[in-house]
Amino acid sequence: MYNFNISVKSIWATLLLSVVMLSSCTSDFLSTNTDSNAANEEDLLHDNLGMGSLITQMEYQIYPCVTKAQNVDVNNYQKMYSLAGDIFSGFMGVSNTFDNDGMNNATYKMEPRWCNAAYSVAYQNYMIPWYRLSLKKELVPTTFAVGQILKVLGMHRITDMYGPIPYKDFKPSSDVAFTAQNEIYDLFFNELDEAAAILSEFVKTNPDARPLAAYDKVYAGDFTKWIKLAHSLKLRLAMRIVYADATKAQTKAEEAIRAGVMEGNDDNALIRVNGASTVNPLYMICHSYNDSRLGATLETYLKGYKDPRLGLLFEPSEVSGTKDYNGVRTGIYMTGNEYKVCSKLNVTASTPIQLMTAAEVYFLKAEAALRGWQAGGSAQQLYEQGVRTAFDQPLGASQTKAGSADEYLKGTTTPVPYKDLLDSYNSVATFGHCSVAWNHQVQIDDNDDDDEGGDDPGDYPDDGGNPDDGDDDGGIDDGGEMTPAMLPFGGADSEELLEKIITQKYIALYPDGQEAWSEFRRTGYPRVIPVDMNMSMGSIDSKKQVARLPYPVNIKSDFPASYQHGLSLLQGADNGGTKLWWDKKADKKYQK
Repeated sequence: MYNFNISVKSIWATLLLSVVMLSSCTSDFLSTNTDSNAANEEDLLHDNLGMGSLITQMEYQIYPCVTKAQNVDVNNYQKMYSLAGDIFSGFMGVSNTFDNDGMNNATYKMEPRWCNAAYSVAYQNYMIPWYRLSLKKELVPTTFAVGQILKVLGMHRITDMYGPIPYKDFKPSSDVAFTAQNEIYDLFFNELDEAAAILSEFVKTNPDARPLAAYDKVYAGDFTKWIKLAHSLKLRLAMRIVYADATKAQTKAEEAIRAGVMEGNDDNALIRVNGASTVNPLYMICHSYNDSRLGATLETYLKGYKDPRLGLLFEPSEVSGTKDYNGVRTGIYMTGNEYKVCSKLNVTASTPIQLMTAAEVYFLKAEAALRGWQAGGSAQQLYEQGVRTAFDQPLGASQTKAGSADEYLKGTTTPVPYKDLLDSYNSVATFGHCSVAWNHQVQIDDNDDDDEGGDDPGDYPDDGGNPDDGDDDGGIDDGGEMTPAMLPFGGADSEELLEKIITQKYIALYPDGQEAWSEFRRTGYPRVIPVDMNMSMGSIDSKKQVARLPYPVNIKSDFPASYQHGLSLLQGADNGGTKLWWDKKADKKYQK
């Protein structure tokens, strides 16, 4: 990784300069466009008044992917995602110690240079372009609407990393007030609704128009797909807050589903890169830097389920004379780069970058149905459709589909133990428990000292089953065994079904480790192998795992009042162990 750093203070200086320059240009622009020669709708369809390039900038920076001198974008991606959500979720493992001798995010010694990156990129490359678009909202409403969706798509990842952040009434300045996370989510919902309404109104009268075709690297200007993405993203965010505000979560989720979400892989939001001026950063991080490999947690699930996607997403490797798919556990002792012999990601410089997919949407709907919400189908139907849609999605370097999911959906196997062939000390006994088949329950009896049996770190707690009816449904005296369709959410069986849904969504989310990490923090699923070396000095619980990124260090010194306000909204210490507002589930399995 090429080291590149930027201070938060310099970010705000850049923002302030940008808005001063922009204000002058805007004033001149408006004064020359208030007469009969003002730009009309036809003019806007031709050039978007120069605003289209801002859409391209925002798309290319949600996952930084532009080829630049000193690989600035690739390094930003690495610090934002590869060395945060990607390893915290178990999707990937680091394969060397870097320049800090392994005392970094992977071992919970949170590295300030890495933790600063996402914050810096977000305000430079999401918020400034959006602000510029907002100043011309009345002149280019559809371009603004797409920018609004992109802003939410980018900034929800940022607040889900840090917690409260500057967001409400954003204007570039030297100091910006923090917004509470629950308020940020309310703004997200409103902004997505507004964007979808603007685009829907335009499509009614201009069904074939593609004014952003030359700029939009996701949907080539197809606003009908942007509308679906807005609703799908709303559904994702609604489910995120379910343990913090269940009533609002249900309302927003059902609104999104009724409005129309993604239905097939043609709706997937993918950033198209050309492999030259723009690249998939994972290709360089894995194949050029040799810094990233298959994660141990993901390996155990893909192998245990005999998942055909393993060979599409990763390359086999030879470790200690054994050729197989070999993953790396996060948070282990390394002497250097010895783990680079493990399995590489099967990705090329031109592999599309995944933002959101129809498969994820089906799993979101499946969880909604499991909770008894109106989701357009039963939980089982939507769960199985999610798996089928994921299998039908082109994957990996060859963009090949996994094929039929029929046999996979019957699977009753469970994740395999993790074996570290370089150092057996890092090996882990079976950690995950759930199988793929919807109606298959895994029986656990491991003879430890708790009430249900299970000496492994991922065991189930005592489910409290009522001996009067002899079933395992959380103590509901129903006179016999309940079927999944009959279960109210919250029983032991429904929790196992939730684990199935989230586990399959986890696999389908790959390589979006940030979203997988957020879902792990929200639900406790899937069961992620914990770090072995915890260098957080007690601020992060190894079992509960890392909950957030610390704020950039410059904020505390340069903007102390804003920093203290942010901490008051966070309601906890500025470290990796403080939970976010929506992280409210009390009975996560990994805590038992």
